[in-house]
Amino acid sequence: MPVLHGAQDGRHSWLPDGVFHTGEGGRLQFHRPSPPTDQDVERLLLRIEQRVRAAVAQYEEEYPEDDARVVAASQLEASRAPCTPSR
Repeated sequence: MPVLHGAQDGRHSWLPDGVFHTGEGGRLQFHRPSPPTDQDVERLLLRIEQRVRAAVAQYEEEYPEDDARVVAASQLEASRAPCTPSR
């Protein structure tokens, strides 16, 4: 059964715990995937890093002269972000 995560704090995501596929005789069968390997997670994180770096680079090209006060305020705000996983 899929699970709705984070609904209590207003953030949520739908995480299916498997998929249905057509099996023998045309009957639907449920397939639960195995957990991701460390290599899977590393590959995903590298892809996310590349996309974030590309988005930042594009932003910096479009807005090259950001006010230093805005940058400092953003850094201060980021330093106040919780560093513990949400439950």
